[in-house]
Amino acid sequence: MIRNSIKPILTIALVFICTIGWSQDKPVQFSFSKEKTDSGWTVSMKANIRAGAQIFSIKPFSPDAPLNTVISFDSVSLPFVKKPAVENGNSKTEKDSSLNNAELIYFTDSVSWIQPLEIKDGDSAVIRGKITYFVKTGDEYNSYEEPFKQTIVASASAVGNNDSLTENLKNKSLWWIFIASFGGGLLALITPCVFSMIPVTVSFFTKRSKTKQEGHPQCHQLFHFTHTYFHDTRFTHYIDIWSGRIE
Repeated sequence: MIRNSIKPILTIALVFICTIGWSQDKPVQFSFSKEKTDSGWTVSMKANIRAGAQIFSIKPFSPDAPLNTVISFDSVSLPFVKKPAVENGNSKTEKDSSLNNAELIYFTDSVSWIQPLEIKDGDSAVIRGKITYFVKTGDEYNSYEEPFKQTIVASASAVGNNDSLTENLKNKSLWWIFIASFGGGLLALITPCVFSMIPVTVSFFTKRSKTKQEGHPQCHQLFHFTHTYFHDTRFTHYIDIWSGRIE
């Protein structure tokens, strides 16, 4: 029974050791980081290259040598990528006779790529992508992929702006909130989806009742009026903020 309980533990340990060994066997080790800038955010990708190996630049080569490194993003992250990545490193250049003397740009020590991201203050995003690259070791070219993920969290200053808005609402009087909410309901009437329905609504509620059992049309009008200008606006939400129920 003890042997049966040890087998799963040994299996997990073996998989873990194999995974670490495979990761360390890769000729290039990557590290990722993010940084806030004046224009948004940047994601930094640094490649540390093992001795004797070469990784190629992100700059495209000739059609005969499609060996350049490619940084790609998923469909959710792609809208934040407006500018190309910036490459930093001590590059070298050589012509490879096996590729029709194509001129290749490569790195042998380390290289970093900095990708600008246009993410506004107050917005959060999860940036996912992968680096597809070729490594030359001796006369062999091998391709690899390195996925990455960076989480961008809204800055504290943007959160502070939302808190100040809540404080401003708390400092307003109840009459100010009432008038603002009532005015918002009036403005909502001129929107296309509401304004076109006014004749239908008025004709429905103002038709005369034939019997007392059908009720009074004035009551229907009062109910509809209250529903439109109070329930469909943010009046109750502002009341909660003003009274301190919502922080």
